Amino acid sequence: MNFMQIFNQSLRDSNVKVRTATLKAMICFLTSIEEEDEVMRYKSIMDGCLDVVIEVLKTDEDEGC
Repeated sequence: MNFMQIFNQSLRDSNVKVRTATLKAMICFLTSIEEEDEVMRYKSIMDGCLDVVIEVLKTDEDEGC
């Protein structure tokens, strides 16, 4: 299983804490990559990230912050 599959699966997890931890991990992972082309390989999973942030804020505002 590669990072993209792990991120995709974890962003759909029913547990809010798992989705929040996934977003944090994605941010750390993507900001550690220096090559823009490499970061853009993960573009497809970035589209749903904002939706997850909004959902987490609605479900558990403290966890979302």
